[in-house]
Amino acid sequence: MALTIFAACLVTGCDESVPLNYSTRAEADADGLFARGWLPDIIPPSSRNISMRNDLDLNISNGEFSFEQSDHDAFVSLLERASSRDENGLLAYVYDDWTFWIGSDKNYC
Repeated sequence: MALTIFAACLVTGCDESVPLNYSTRAEADADGLFARGWLPDIIPPSSRNISMRNDLDLNISNGEFSFEQSDHDAFVSLLERASSRDENGLLAYVYDDWTFWIGSDKNYC
């Protein structure tokens, strides 16, 4: 039994990812998400349903959030368009080391 567990650990490795979920941007801010650099503070004030997974080994964050369509233009004005990274109908934008894919409905990233 111990050998099976050991083998499973070798195959899967140690998962150093941290899942994070927040109902609102204010909730994420209160938990220090922006202060820790796990998400840039440029995301729209109306951001909600923020779901992230941070890989501590690779220093990578993946996630998603929704926001009010009325915040779209102000948000996008802070980003640089990266059309070569578009995928699955989502438009790609970059900000520093971050890439944001925004849906055509202009309220999901």
